[in-house]
Amino acid sequence: MILLKKGETNWKYILILLILAAIVGGGILIYLRNFEREISSFLKFPEIKKPEKIETKKPKTEKEIANWKTYRNEEYGFEIKYPKDWEIKTARDLIILTPPESTFKKTKFFFLRIRQVSTPEEALCLPFSLPSGEKILGKVTISDHTVCKMEFKAEEILEIFYLIVRNDRGFDIGLKADFVNSEKEIKEELRILEQMISNFRFLE
Repeated sequence: MILLKKGETNWKYILILLILAAIVGGGILIYLRNFEREISSFLKFPEIKKPEKIETKKPKTEKEIANWKTYRNEEYGFEIKYPKDWEIKTARDLIILTPPESTFKKTKFFFLRIRQVSTPEEALCLPFSLPSGEKILGKVTISDHTVCKMEFKAEEILEIFYLIVRNDRGFDIGLKADFVNSEKEIKEELRILEQMISNFRFLE
């Protein structure tokens, strides 16, 4: 390339060289900037966000039992909650809980019956010799309790109760109702019964 021509500077070629140098330099600068960004993003630790605080509503069942009363039995070492407007009558090994007359159409009363468990099969909710009209419906879990759900039918009476066993002592928590063809007709009563079982606990 001829930069000098007869003692004169060839500006045309110098200008071309400057333009080429600017293009090459600019390309290199853009490449270096992009490379720097890639390296920075690779080395940057991800931002750790604080967990969002989620407002949770109080479950309906907790609201319902907030004003329930507590029955406590020191002799047998347990306590159970029940609706505040229910009448309670106690004997040594039987507690009768009676709702107001207008509450339910079918159910006569709820009960907690304390008795000795007769066989290991009964304690484990396994098939065993039962009185006439009584049968095992199966093992269920309510809250922290694994219980044996049982049923007794005789003439025009229906009992549905849950057996909780501790050592050799059984706690039947159930309801006695007018005879019905299915549990659907006493669905609300069973729901309240299960809430009571959820709040049944042994004293330490």
